[in-house]
Amino acid sequence: MKKEKLGTNYLKDGNGGGFVVSYYMLNDSARGSYGAALERTTGEPEVLETEEVREAFLNRQEAEHFIRLLIKYEVTPISFFESLDAVMELEEKIEGIL
Repeated sequence: MKKEKLGTNYLKDGNGGGFVVSYYMLNDSARGSYGAALERTTGEPEVLETEEVREAFLNRQEAEHFIRLLIKYEVTPISFFESLDAVMELEEKIEGIL
C-alpha cells in the first residue's frame, strides 16, 4: 500500500493552540484500488490520531477528488467517516438523477 501526501491544514483548537491534519491517498496497485487517510499531529511530529479507509475508490481521480474536498472543508480524523458517508450518499443521489 503506497501512501501519497496530498495536503495539510493547520487548524486551531478551542484552547488557543492548534494542530496539523495531513491528508493522504492510499494506492494498492496489486488490487487496483485507492483509499484515503488522515493524521492529526501537534506541532511536533507526534501522531495523535489517524483514520483511514482502504479500497473505497476504483480510480485515482475519485480518490483525489474526495481527498481535495476533505482538505477544502478542513475535515479532521474525528469526522472522517461521517464525511465519507455523506459524499457517497450524495453521489448515489446524483447518479440516480442522471
